[in-house]
This record gives sequence, C-alpha cells and structure tokens, in this order.
Amino acid sequence: MSKKLRSSVPSNLNDAEIIITNASSDERILAAVGGVGYDSAKLAEGRVLLVDATAKKDARVARSGEQLAATAAANAARVLAEDAYQSYSTLARGEFKNSKQLLSVLGLDRPMPRSEAALIAAAKTLFENGMSNAEIKAAMLKYRYDDPKLAAESAKVLAFEKANTDQMAAVGAAQHATEEQDRAMTRLTDWVAQFRKAAKIALKNNKQLLEKLGIRARSTKTKAQRGAAAKAAVTRAAKKSTSK
Repeated sequence: MSKKLRSSVPSNLNDAEIIITNASSDERILAAVGGVGYDSAKLAEGRVLLVDATAKKDARVARSGEQLAATAAANAARVLAEDAYQSYSTLARGEFKNSKQLLSVLGLDRPMPRSEAALIAAAKTLFENGMSNAEIKAAMLKYRYDDPKLAAESAKVLAFEKANTDQMAAVGAAQHATEEQDRAMTRLTDWVAQFRKAAKIALKNNKQLLEKLGIRARSTKTKAQRGAAAKAAVTRAAKKSTSK
C-alpha cells in the first residue's frame, strides 16, 4: 500500500463504518442491496473486515510509537557511549603515541568508528583491553581511569548496545504492523468498492439513500439537457457576430 493510501486509512475506516452501519440499520437500504447480493450475512462479513482493519491500524500506531521511543533511547545512549569512547581514546592516543603495539591492543590503530555496530565493537575493545592490560591500566590511572570509572564507562557502551538492539527490534515490529495494516485495509477497501458498485445499481433511483451510505449520487442529464448548453453557446456566438 502506498504512502498516499496509508494517509487515508482513517477516512477509509470511517467510510466503511458509515456504509456497514447504515446499510444494516436501514430496512429500505438492506432490502435494496440484499437484492444484489449484500444481505445481512454479507454485511456481517464487511463488519468483520472493518473490525480487523481497525485493530491492525491501532496496532500499527502503537508499534510506531514504540519505535519512536526506542529510537530516542538509542540516540541518547549513543551520545553517552560515544562520549565515553572519545574521551578515553583521545587520552590514550596521546599517552601511547609512541607505542603502536599498545594502540593496536586498544583498537586505536584505525579510523574513528562511525556506524552503530562499529562504535559498539570499538568501544568494547577499548574498555575491555584497557581494563585487562596491566601496562595500559597503570598508565591511564593518571587520568583517573581506575576500575570503578572504567566499569562505568564500559556500562555506557553495553547500555547503547542493548538500546540499539531494542531499536532494531522496534523497527522490525513497526514494519510488520504496517504490512499487517496494509493487508487488512486492502481487504476492506476492496469489499467497500464492490459494495459501492452494487449499491449504485440497487439504489440508482434513490439519491437520498445513496447519500446516507456516503455515496454521492451522480446526477444524470437528459439528452436535451446535455445539448442545451451547446445550443446556448451557438446562440451567444451568433448574436455576438451580428452585433459587430
């Protein structure tokens, strides 16, 4: 389903509600459309489709909200993890600028990570090896990177990793809910389209009942009425030419 059709979901649900409710409750409409295949049982089928589509729409809205919340949480967690990584790595690069081996141990012999996955992997390497390598650990104490601080900074990375995983799950759930909504809305709109065609036939002589179903009755002109406008135009043109 296109974005344009998705944006009209509330309108389509409302149209279906009007059609099904009024066709079911008005005996005149029910008798007329029943003659073209839309009896009470057929209208009940439409009601089932409407209920399902409404539920799928509500689920899609809920999942979209959860995705927004998960994205906000992941963005906030990334800021903390990135700051922790950059602070430690900047100091470590200066401290071990003459030791390619120690920079390599910390994973600092490569460019700054950009993607979420790359940042998580690089930050985990940085803090895990910063805590486990005695030489690095001793040297970084001068910058107040003792065990509690290293553990706290590492925790920020792990929190970001979890928030990023939660966000990806929320995105997947939102996409699935959207697909479910689209399928349900397609079934409903197809049913409504067929009903409209049948109702226009059954109620072609009752404009009021068609409009009660939310179906605009097209006014038809006679052949004489259709030709009147053209005739009037010819007359006006003739008068204009003789007046010159």
